[in-house]
Amino acid sequence: MAQSHFDALGVWRTEPRWPSTLSSMVADLSTTGFTLMKSALEYVEAFTKLIIRNRPSNAVSPSGFLGCVQALPGEVEPPPPEKAVLYQALFGFHTES
Repeated sequence: MAQSHFDALGVWRTEPRWPSTLSSMVADLSTTGFTLMKSALEYVEAFTKLIIRNRPSNAVSPSGFLGCVQALPGEVEPPPPEKAVLYQALFGFHTES
């Protein structure tokens, strides 16, 4: 796990109250849940793009869905609609570029 991903989980180590006690790990459950759900959806999106954009070369009876969107090498995705950009800004969904 990358350090940036771990930092985004909302987990931190507390300072001990007394010298004889150990520190403990604390987590903000809403931040952790949101980060894990966002990561899971990013994986689903990446896997979906892999399925849609690549046609198997040696499949016996390939589905019409596999490779239905053929992208040229280096082709970028179109920008999202204005309303999607607004919602991303309102709810804090910012893409990392």
